Amino acid sequence: YHEFLYQVTGQCNLFVNHKIYKLLPGDLVIIPAGEIHKTKYPDTGDHQRIVINFFDEDLGLIRENLGEEEVAEFLKCMVISIPEKKRNYAERIMSKLIFESELKDAVSECLMHVLFQELVLLIIRCQKYYSDINKEIDVDNLLIQEVATYIFENYDKDVYLDEVAEMFKISRSYLSKKFNSPS
Repeated sequence: YHEFLYQVTGQCNLFVNHKIYKLLPGDLVIIPAGEIHKTKYPDTGDHQRIVINFFDEDLGLIRENLGEEEVAEFLKCMVISIPEKKRNYAERIMSKLIFESELKDAVSECLMHVLFQELVLLIIRCQKYYSDINKEIDVDNLLIQEVATYIFENYDKDVYLDEVAEMFKISRSYLSKKFNSPS
């Protein structure tokens, strides 16, 4: 399945597609099916996120109306910030989806389908018309990004902390701290 990850409160670092992003409230990530990803939250503070999983077939109505190219563009792994004036709207849709998924009465499935379509259309609108708000990778973590890319490309081999630190000319403790730290 594919996944939406929406940061409601707090912040976190997200590692996806061998890139590192810093997520803040209002940020939404579209993670394609099968994509390896991990979130790291600080040890303190309030952190709330909403995760929604969905399948390709859940995009059938969108595909019929907007076309395959639009869906393919939508599903590209990307982090966007939902504009502040649209956050309440997006969060209300997500809250209704959660409510209906827990209620499970005779019309819940249909309502969840309709609400999901509304959410996807809102996200597509934000992607298309608010493209200047696409989040760039956290440039503070450029070196760590290179390390993460190296690890991603060598996942099938034994990769040791000391060797990676030496390869990238950084201390073992700094490297360990960066991969275990939320900042």
